[in-house]
Amino acid sequence: QSITQMLTSITSLIGFIIMMLSISVVLTGITILVLPISFVLISVVVKKSQKYFSNRQEYLGKVNGHIEEMYGGHMVMKAFNGEEKSISKFNELNKELHKATWKAEFLSGLMMPIMIFIGNLGYVVVTLVGGWLVIKKSITIGDIQAFIQYVRSFNQPIAQTAQIANVLQSTAAAAERVFEFIDEKEEVEDVVEGVSTESIKGIVTFKNVKFGYKEDQTIINNFSATIKPGQKVAIVGPTGAGKTTIVKLLMRFYDIDNGSIEIDGHDIRNF
Repeated sequence: QSITQMLTSITSLIGFIIMMLSISVVLTGITILVLPISFVLISVVVKKSQKYFSNRQEYLGKVNGHIEEMYGGHMVMKAFNGEEKSISKFNELNKELHKATWKAEFLSGLMMPIMIFIGNLGYVVVTLVGGWLVIKKSITIGDIQAFIQYVRSFNQPIAQTAQIANVLQSTAAAAERVFEFIDEKEEVEDVVEGVSTESIKGIVTFKNVKFGYKEDQTIINNFSATIKPGQKVAIVGPTGAGKTTIVKLLMRFYDIDNGSIEIDGHDIRNF
C-alpha cells in the first residue's frame, strides 16, 4: 500500500511540475528549490527517530515474551511466589516500551507540520515573486492564481510521502528483527548423507561423554556406558546430577562437548 502511494505521489509531482513549467519557469524553479530543504529536514527527523522505532519493536517483543512466559508458566510462577518479581519486570519493560514509543511517534509526528510549514513558505515566495512579475507585466494575475493552486497540489504528494515515511520506518524496524532471526546460523548443521536407520539393533554406547549447559560448568564428566538392546538400566543420583540430561543428550536435544554417543557403533551426530 505504501509503495503504491509513493508511486502515485511521484507521478503526481511530475505532472504538476510539467503544468507549472507551462505557466512560469521562474516560479517553478523557486517552488522546486523548496524541495531540498524538505528532504534535508525529513532525513534529519528520520535519522533521529529510526533508533526509537527499532527500540519500540525490541521492547514490544520483550513485553509480549514476558507476558506469554508468565501466563504459560503461571503455576510455576505462583508456586515460587514470583508475582511481585514478575510485575516488577513487566513494569520495567513496559516503561522502556512507553519511552521508545512516544519518542518515535513524537519525532515522526513532526514530519507533517514541517512539510506544511515549508509548503506555506513556498506560497509566500511564489506570491511575492509573482506580484513582482505581474508589475513587470511578465505574467497575468490569472496565471498566478492558477500557479498557486498547482503549488497547493504540488505540496500534497510531498506531505503524503512524509506520512508514508512513518509507516516505512516502522516496517523497517520490524523487518530488522525478522531478518536478524532468519540470518542466524543453524545451531547444528544437518548431515547431508546420514547413516541409514534401517535394521538398527539398538546398542547404545556412551564414550567419555563430557557436557555442560554453560561452558564453565561441566555437569557430566567422562561418562561411559554400554546398554544392550532390550536391557533395562536405572540411572540413579541426587537432584542435579545429570540423570535427565543423559536422556536429553541421547535424544540429541543438546550436542555434547567431548566424547561420543553411538548407536550400533555410529555416532548419533551422523544420523
